[in-house]
Amino acid sequence: MRLVSSRSWALLPETCPPLRRALCFGEIRKENLRALVRSRNSFGLAVFALVMLWPGTACGSSLAKTSAFCKHDLVVKDFLAPLDRFPDNQGFSLSGRLRAGPAVLRVFPPREALVLTSQGRFEARAALAYVRPLAKTSLNWEIASELTRIGEDGVHQRVIKSKSQFVATIIGFAHRNFGFGGKVQPGTYRLDVTFQNKAGKELDHRAEFFQVVKPRSKIRLAVSRESALPGSVGDLRVENYGTVKSTYSYEYRIVSVNDPSQELPLEPQFVSRDRPVAMPGRAGACFQFVVPNSAPAGQYRIGVRVSDRLLSSPIMIWATLSIGS
Repeated sequence: MRLVSSRSWALLPETCPPLRRALCFGEIRKENLRALVRSRNSFGLAVFALVMLWPGTACGSSLAKTSAFCKHDLVVKDFLAPLDRFPDNQGFSLSGRLRAGPAVLRVFPPREALVLTSQGRFEARAALAYVRPLAKTSLNWEIASELTRIGEDGVHQRVIKSKSQFVATIIGFAHRNFGFGGKVQPGTYRLDVTFQNKAGKELDHRAEFFQVVKPRSKIRLAVSRESALPGSVGDLRVENYGTVKSTYSYEYRIVSVNDPSQELPLEPQFVSRDRPVAMPGRAGACFQFVVPNSAPAGQYRIGVRVSDRLLSSPIMIWATLSIGS
């Protein structure tokens, strides 16, 4: 999390008039506001309120450009696109409630629909909303699970795993996993869970869909502007085209293309304790950079340090930046 500091006021677009540059609404980040609230910084909150009420802010064009580049939860590669052909109303509800049976029963949906071949987690975990003295009363349910691989045409299907669990009591329902684990091949899968009573009557049926992919590391850096002037500001965005989540640093470096040993001296940068995350197929939260006032004109590379579990150590990723005079 980035905190508001004296440096924040310098990281504002050159499109704002000098007297309003510190009050440019388009460059005040949500995380900065949250940090102000947590720190109870009354002066900072007063400045933010003044920005909200200040009429005629001359940052309209900058705000539109920044908002487009810093779009929240931006998808750069949709790994779950193959699942769009299937209905999304057959799975477990977020509340975990079932359509029948005691109200205390819960089955929570899997945390991720994107599954790695090396993990094979197709989970549907059971729990109890609360425990009463009657929790040991009889349930006598038969719960059948099947894992089916679906062909690329969406029609051909093959059951690759199945199991059945008998649950005698309500308390015995808790902590069960009605899903499967183990390595599988890439493709589309469906987990079916059917709940039946002792007489064999179907009480509920749920189907969750998954997309299985191979572990892959591919991280790119995008810059909001290809050219900049000394003292100007831009945004950086870490884009994760891989299938495992990546982390990155808010710290950046600017080096010459022609002479990598020539690195521009930057203002002190805030180092966050929390490593920001870019999930598979998505971009992380963008953050600002500032071109030093003393930067000579030329071609440069701007880079940040990233990491994921497939990399043996953190690496630098780069984007090109032309600095004018």
